[in-house]
Amino acid sequence: MPEPETDTDGDGVPDALDACVQEQGTREQSGCPAETRPLVTLTRERLLLHGQVFFEPGAATLTGASRVLDQLARVLLEHPELPRVSIEGHTDTGGSDAVNQRLSLARAEAALRYLVQKGVPASRLEARGFGARRPTSTNATQEGREQNRRAELRLLIGEPAPPPPSPTQAPPD
Repeated sequence: MPEPETDTDGDGVPDALDACVQEQGTREQSGCPAETRPLVTLTRERLLLHGQVFFEPGAATLTGASRVLDQLARVLLEHPELPRVSIEGHTDTGGSDAVNQRLSLARAEAALRYLVQKGVPASRLEARGFGARRPTSTNATQEGREQNRRAELRLLIGEPAPPPPSPTQAPPD
């Protein structure tokens, strides 16, 4: 007989899908309290963001504290059983391919650093930049370009963590 799934806070949402493990919530709110709009939804394959992470225009500098990244850090810390997470940066088609590639990776790395500062172990995170190669909308409209400038999070199931740097290799900045 399979083991029942753990529900730490007793709200009827199994911990494996609960974005607020320590607070009673509702299924509609992914386990978070009804008065709290969840900014992160946990599924069995992905972490979905329901808000934006804002950067200075054309830069990889976060515009300040991020409620989305704060809640993401909390979810990751409450779910140490989750495999590694890939933070994937994307841009619209404005700018050259090379510039977009660098910018998307730099933004993903900035989000990674933010999460590490919130206590998430760096070994659980990976940053990837895709530039404008994976649009989710058209680049012909302002709204479409805004949707394409995004970060996505993917669970890296079955992918081992990279080895630690060797003593002769400098750690990444």
